[in-house]
Amino acid sequence: MEHKVKDPVCGREFFPRKARWSYRYLGRMYYFCTRRCLTTFDQDPERYCRRVAIHDANG
Repeated sequence: MEHKVKDPVCGREFFPRKARWSYRYLGRMYYFCTRRCLTTFDQDPERYCRRVAIHDANG
């Protein structure tokens, strides 16, 4: 069963196979729903990685 992923910039959830944009950062794959979200992430990935880490820790 495929699990949804969350765009780390806007928070939208979707299936990874539907993602047109992805980015590997520090060994982890991130998926994006729009090019704008990818570009925003690329400008400051640490900001969004912290947000994902907090979400992962809280479940």
